[in-house]
Amino acid sequence: MKLQIEGRKISPNHLRIVMIGGSHAGKSSTGNTILGKSAFNVNKINERTTTHSEINHGVVEGRRLTVIDSPGWYYIHTLQDTNEMDKLEIRNSVYLCPPGPHAVLLVIPLAISIDASYLNGVQQHMSLFREDVWKHTLVLFTRGDWLGVKTVEEHIESEEGLQWIVNKCGNRYHVLNNMDQSDKTQVKELLEKIEEMWAGNEDPYYEVDLDRAAHIEAKKEAEDKMVKRLKKTNERKSRFLKEVLGGKQ
Repeated sequence: MKLQIEGRKISPNHLRIVMIGGSHAGKSSTGNTILGKSAFNVNKINERTTTHSEINHGVVEGRRLTVIDSPGWYYIHTLQDTNEMDKLEIRNSVYLCPPGPHAVLLVIPLAISIDASYLNGVQQHMSLFREDVWKHTLVLFTRGDWLGVKTVEEHIESEEGLQWIVNKCGNRYHVLNNMDQSDKTQVKELLEKIEEMWAGNEDPYYEVDLDRAAHIEAKKEAEDKMVKRLKKTNERKSRFLKEVLGGKQ
């Protein structure tokens, strides 16, 4: 409203949000907290819940939201360690909400120590996007209950790697406690921060190349076919070995 009164940008009534980050960072739970419903599956234990980028929609605080969840990379994996399908899915996440996301939430759990390996993993996986993605990125801390009496600012100051990430994001960050989804204030404040970031950017969103999207989709389909072929081949080998071994008994 203030922006409208001052005659500047009018806030969009439809926000497009993409969540990225490491495995078990709480991206799916964060999507559920933001949308206020069980939109993304979080039931699996000790397994990655998200293997493909997923999209869900909702209306929150009078705004239409499109929220995309993406597969996470393993804790301290380099980009080279991450398999091709995961890299394709992470890249693809920003293409699921054309013409591009207003906000990319880099999801980081507060309980994790940001050492050199973790920081390197973040830097390398963010390189899957263009450098200007950082202008549209906000650090979203999960496990807000873990802070206790400590402030998030104190936590950031205590981690040199975290300082680098937050600075790279223009000092934009927010804390969510996904264990308390009844606290609607934390989501309202997050959406306000996203709108502030949007208002301060010359480009209103991270623009995607739709031709590139078609190329990525074709590559994904080729990878999927290859994985299915390998699975069938391994199943045939397994059946053959069982028959051979069974015949020797």
